[in-house]
Amino acid sequence: MITHFPDHAFICANKVVLFTKEGNACVGTTEDILTEETLMNVYGVAVKLSEVESGDGDRIKTFVPILRRRESR
Repeated sequence: MITHFPDHAFICANKVVLFTKEGNACVGTTEDILTEETLMNVYGVAVKLSEVESGDGDRIKTFVPILRRRESR
């Protein structure tokens, strides 16, 4: 499966391949490769790894973008 949504990989995969902007491939377990640091480097957006409860009570990992407020002048 190919996806641009890391959340899909947490749901469907035990191992992942993440391609960097430089074209390098990072291969390993989902937890080892899909980290806040690696996703920030690949996508250029700060993210926070969180867990949410699904409708059936399971815990699902998800990444949430960290939005920074602009200071008013």
